[in-house]
Amino acid sequence: MPVPVVNWNVLWAKPRTPQGSAIRQRIRFHAPEIVCRTETDAGLRDEFGGHASAARPDCRFISGVTQTSIGPVPVIGAGIP
Repeated sequence: MPVPVVNWNVLWAKPRTPQGSAIRQRIRFHAPEIVCRTETDAGLRDEFGGHASAARPDCRFISGVTQTSIGPVPVIGAGIP
């Protein structure tokens, strides 16, 4: 069974802009279980609930485990300075 995942770099899309609105609509349309929003704004992050993880500025990797419809799924990210 697949787990829908969305990954989106939203640095350019502030919550109250047309671009931010478009991102929120697309995320809702795809109804993902995991949403990875890189370089996001708290306004977009908090709207969808769930959990948030952030790397320290000196850290290049971040990881976590989230519960999905198929059980726990590890999520791993790499930061590019």
